[in-house]
Amino acid sequence: MIQPQPQPRASAASRVAVLVQNVVDLAAQHASAATGSGGSAAPIKGTSAAAAHLPVLRSSLAALADPSVLALATDCLLAELLQGLQALLVFDRAVQQWAVPGLDPLLSLLQQSCQERLCRIALPCDAVIAGAAACFFARVALRAGAAAVGDGLLAAAAGYLHGHCRLLSGEVTAKLMLLLEAARYQPLLPIALGHRVVERVLHLSREQGELQLSHFADVVEALAQLRCLDAVSATLAIHLAVGTARKLEEGQRLAVAQLSQLARIMQSLSIAAATTTVEPATLLAATAAWHLLVVRAESLAQGQAAAPTSEGQEAAATGASPLGLVLSRMWSASRLLMASVKAGAPPCFTLPDSLGLASRAAFLDQEPRTSSMGLTSAQRRVLGALFRLNVSASDMATNLDALDSVFTISVAVCVRVTSTGQHQRIAILIREPRHLLRNGGGAPLGAQLAQERLLESAGWRVVPLEAQSCLCLPVSQLSDELGAIMMGDAQASSLQFLA
Repeated sequence: MIQPQPQPRASAASRVAVLVQNVVDLAAQHASAATGSGGSAAPIKGTSAAAAHLPVLRSSLAALADPSVLALATDCLLAELLQGLQALLVFDRAVQQWAVPGLDPLLSLLQQSCQERLCRIALPCDAVIAGAAACFFARVALRAGAAAVGDGLLAAAAGYLHGHCRLLSGEVTAKLMLLLEAARYQPLLPIALGHRVVERVLHLSREQGELQLSHFADVVEALAQLRCLDAVSATLAIHLAVGTARKLEEGQRLAVAQLSQLARIMQSLSIAAATTTVEPATLLAATAAWHLLVVRAESLAQGQAAAPTSEGQEAAATGASPLGLVLSRMWSASRLLMASVKAGAPPCFTLPDSLGLASRAAFLDQEPRTSSMGLTSAQRRVLGALFRLNVSASDMATNLDALDSVFTISVAVCVRVTSTGQHQRIAILIREPRHLLRNGGGAPLGAQLAQERLLESAGWRVVPLEAQSCLCLPVSQLSDELGAIMMGDAQASSLQFLA
């Protein structure tokens, strides 16, 4: 008896493989023609060479935008497709659409396909597709906005990470965490996930070469922002960070790249320390070790200035200083860490006046280039409401540096409380959507929560306010309700404050 052969399905799968390879090749050619020889990220439809590829590319994307076609793609083939399509992720914010026509339907189906594969139980998906999907949709979220990635895919990614964390490499773990951070998506069980991820990072750190410093920085940054760390996991991460820094210093491997990643790690752990209850002794030990690194970085900067390397000369020619930016980040992380220490328990030491001067100078030098201090529409509305409350201009300040330039207060007000006769400092923090967890009911990200708690510990009365509330209410109503909430009568205000 002749057994039927599954040739038609095999043939269909082969055709899908050929189609995917054609799309990947076309995407590379199209992106290369669009950017031109200069390699700049110009709009993809901006050149005649790119326009010539567009009809064929659009037709191929339409052929792929079929659930039955994507279902025949293996995990590895889909990962290859996602990697190839990254070249087409150019988003035109002026018209709120992707530069390549026909990309939207395919992105929607890719999300659905990746979500289904991440949720598989009988045959768990390969870590290759998990990492590729995380990397791809993190870019989608960063370029088109967090809303461009659906909650279903994010929940599937968080569930996959929670269930398979003990088997994942540092790279894949970092990519999955970066996806959740880019979409501002807090997992359903954030603390439980944080424990598993930190446990995995600790395990990888014990194996030679298994944990790259950049992956450690990515993971810790995402955990801190998504508020996935508690006192236990934050303490373990702090010990690992201090130990890693000491190993790098003892091995004389502290270069600009390593210092930059360490600054990211310490900044994130300082945020975690401000939002959890880490033991003061742990914070003091971390602060002492970190300040030694600041001194080490400054000596490195002085050596580079005395004998500039080719990298330093190239940076000077372009007007940028990689080491100067690192010093700026290190100084900021140092002050944030010290503020966290002071908020928990008074430190048993004071920093020498000479410590961190070069880092502070670099910080002040970098800040004018990286920050814009103009007033937003929401700030103007708040100022108008305060003027209606007869608050004088001399009692108000905008974009005020606080806690030794660690944070910026949107609108700072000094008012006199009639009942006590004392003056009260009020920090109005205007929150944009990018400052809030998308699924946290208006809860702030880790950095914003740290700002609120550290300002409160320094004696400020903190009033976090949604920017949309400022823009939607009439100024007269905003004034009345702002006055009520500032005086502590929260029930008299229907304003959406995020206390």
